[in-house]
Amino acid sequence: MDQLTTLSTAGTLSQFVDFALKILTTGHQLYSGSIASLSAYEELKCVARDLSGLAKRLSHAPRYDAVSGTFQGGAVLEDLCKECEAVVQDLMDHLRTLKMQVKKGPLKGIMAILVLLSDAYNSCVSIDSVSLQQGERFARFDDKSQMIISALLDSQSSLPSDVLDQRTAVAQMLDRLDLAASSLTRSAPAGGKNLTGELSQRSDNSKNTTSERTTPIQALTDELKLKQEVEASIFENLRFSTMTDRLEEVSEAHQSTFKRIFEPQKDNTWSCFSSWLKSGDGVYWVNGKAGSGKSALMRYIYHHPKTQQQLSEWAGPTTLSRAGFFFWNTGTKEQRSQLGLLRALLFEILDGSRDLIPVVLPWLWARFYSKALDPLTPHSPEKRLSLSSLIQAFTILVQQTKVPLKLCLFIDGVDEYEGDFTKIVGVFEGFSRSPNVKLCVSSQRLTVFEDTFSAFPGLKLQDLTLNEIEKYVKEELTASQRYQQLAAKEPIPAAELVQEIVTSADGVFLWVRLVVECLLSGFGNDNGAHDLRSRLRVLPTDLKQLYHHLFMNKIDPVYMDDAAKMFKIIRETKNSELSVLAFALTDESYFEKATNSPLRPWNEGEITFACQKMEDRMRTRCAGLIEISGTVTEVLYEPTSKANGKVQYLHRTVRDYLEKPEIHDLITSHVKKLQFDANISLLQSSLLQLKIIPKNSTESRFWNLAREAMQYASAADLSTESHMTLVHELGKTIKAHRRNSTSFYPEKWSESFLAVAVQYNLWSYVEKQLSSQELLKQGVTVRTLLAYALGARSFHNYDVAHNKEMVGLLLKHATKNGTNSNIFKTSSIWQQVLQPLEERYLEQEFFVRQFNVIWLFLQYGADPQAICILKDGRELTADTIIREGLPKYPHPATEDILRMLDVQEALEKPKPSVIQHFSSWSARKPKARNTTALI
Repeated sequence: MDQLTTLSTAGTLSQFVDFALKILTTGHQLYSGSIASLSAYEELKCVARDLSGLAKRLSHAPRYDAVSGTFQGGAVLEDLCKECEAVVQDLMDHLRTLKMQVKKGPLKGIMAILVLLSDAYNSCVSIDSVSLQQGERFARFDDKSQMIISALLDSQSSLPSDVLDQRTAVAQMLDRLDLAASSLTRSAPAGGKNLTGELSQRSDNSKNTTSERTTPIQALTDELKLKQEVEASIFENLRFSTMTDRLEEVSEAHQSTFKRIFEPQKDNTWSCFSSWLKSGDGVYWVNGKAGSGKSALMRYIYHHPKTQQQLSEWAGPTTLSRAGFFFWNTGTKEQRSQLGLLRALLFEILDGSRDLIPVVLPWLWARFYSKALDPLTPHSPEKRLSLSSLIQAFTILVQQTKVPLKLCLFIDGVDEYEGDFTKIVGVFEGFSRSPNVKLCVSSQRLTVFEDTFSAFPGLKLQDLTLNEIEKYVKEELTASQRYQQLAAKEPIPAAELVQEIVTSADGVFLWVRLVVECLLSGFGNDNGAHDLRSRLRVLPTDLKQLYHHLFMNKIDPVYMDDAAKMFKIIRETKNSELSVLAFALTDESYFEKATNSPLRPWNEGEITFACQKMEDRMRTRCAGLIEISGTVTEVLYEPTSKANGKVQYLHRTVRDYLEKPEIHDLITSHVKKLQFDANISLLQSSLLQLKIIPKNSTESRFWNLAREAMQYASAADLSTESHMTLVHELGKTIKAHRRNSTSFYPEKWSESFLAVAVQYNLWSYVEKQLSSQELLKQGVTVRTLLAYALGARSFHNYDVAHNKEMVGLLLKHATKNGTNSNIFKTSSIWQQVLQPLEERYLEQEFFVRQFNVIWLFLQYGADPQAICILKDGRELTADTIIREGLPKYPHPATEDILRMLDVQEALEKPKPSVIQHFSSWSARKPKARNTTALI
């Protein structure tokens, strides 16, 4: 038997063993307990018949030699096939006697036989990858399939389960490819075409082919789609939502300065970066103080076309791959950990070279492939790759030779890594030992980095920016008429002032900007050169200490309340962009216009007035820590309009400073005494923007603003009547816009604003509307609102997760405080609440949230004995679904839920239980039972 036939037959045997063990184990559990369910027994028997068919398939598996057409070995597998057929018969016999309470001994004996069969399978299949690839059958497969098969068989995993998964996936793939290959081979002319070539040729003539000839073509097409599905699943496992946020957030400043990094070095101030890109190896280290522009330089390098051009000289004919990661110590866990680093790098590298996926992650590829072949069976979700698995994958990537690759990594902010710096430095050093891998890294000049990276080429950022900083200081100062007068009167002290600023900056451009602004403000006090130098020496040279100095001393105490509100508003926007106009409209002076003005676009004069007023307020109240820089991504107004300016922190280190507990508490104390809610201000701004939006704006921009408004309303405290007025007006504005529009509502939004309010958890607003009989006015029922609250009927809103408070409010109203449960007799919502627990394996967060809702439904009278019809045809009681779902994850209300079920069960007539996990093993569906109504 040739190598591929051996593997294919052994794979089928593996499926048989796994199948038989599952059916026998459950059958034994059925026998061992006090359960004697006829429907369960019939289901087991039905699956056993399928098992019999699988055994027959084993006995007729192709067993030919590619050259002679006869057996050349494989006797062990042939004997195992015969044993499988015998085991099937024994299984059928024992199922017949199961209801007659037979002894347990024979069942255990059969299980032991199956375990021995499994062990035999693992020991008998020894694959010589080299011989396999030289076989005639292997040559008939397309290049991608050959690559995948070789990768899965060559992988040397330390886990037997991974090896088994990979061999099983190969066997499954061979079965599918053989189906197409056998048909194509019968009618193909002699020659060396593989399946890809034949598929292409036959696809061109598909209209004239018979159904017999199109079958293998369709099989190959399906196989290609399956492999693409596997790739998509692997990328989804690696992806995380904030993967590129830090890279995109970095400022694009200093372009004129940074271009010098690609220029030849005459004085060897720093190591030539271009030379390193073209022919260097190991590590290139960019270092500098916080705020010096390291991240901006790394972004500039990473995106610059010269980087790609010069790296191509290093790679030569070999495929070049680049990947980058920007650490962020105040970001998500993934943004500051080695786990996130490796996931992001693997995602980017594999996305550019997809042939590498089965080579680098063979075990994951195999598992996803097998799962994709069996979509109807509930599979446990594949866990995110662990750190050890990611390290293993990256090690394979660096060492593999199947797909020749030259790899350059760009890693920014290593000092922002959350963990042991020594270990992460060791990881980078290990990667750089490969002749095919090199890294450009940036960090502050800490001892742990200096000890390792100083031996490699690199640059100090202050060397690169020194001339530009001096130029900036001179230009900014000489732009002031008072400084010009000072320089004419005291030329030497004025020049010394410039040099002292440049020297004190130590390459930190940001420090220079803030200091120059402070000094320029001193000219108004008739200061001389000596006074200005004294003022300069008072300012801290450390950037964070300078922030504190400005925050505590430069903000007038009269304006501190306003400053606190402005800082709080920017903080509440989180990662969303904030335009100058949006920031301006948060001022409380615009409340009246937000609630009472009609829908009317503003003219440019009105817009400019509002924006200029906000710029002036920022200048006098924010100590330069907040600036207007660039434009927002989604521009609503003319390109030259002030409204498009983007408000942001001067630097991410400003945000870090303001997030320090003592500073954040100080800001919070100011806004708390004012009873100020930043979300209310942002809701007001979004509402007024909806009213004044230009007529030529697209529908999507209006609805994006509406979504923002609803999100701010969801986070706001709507306890006061004035704040509630904003929500009422928002509903009226959306309705008025809809009347004048030809477009549909956004996906998942209802035409009833009350239903949208339910989706966004506007609890106090919804409660007030329910009590005022607003349901009748808006033409919705509580049942419909429950569907929106639960995310049922495709009403799920992905902006905000549903919460139990909203569900409880609606149930309380629908059942009249639990005294009337008629709603449960005519609705299907109870079933929709229960179905997810059986239709998929749950993440813990979803599970806990869902059981909070189930608990509420039981409290308000939902029937635990109601029958739930699942999508695969199974029929289970609510009680069964809940009891079997609770052990999956710990839940704080588990005991209370079980107690409620026990009480209800005692009041009801006992009903037969159902074993639920076998219907997916058989095409035969259980017989229909009485399906009285659920919600």
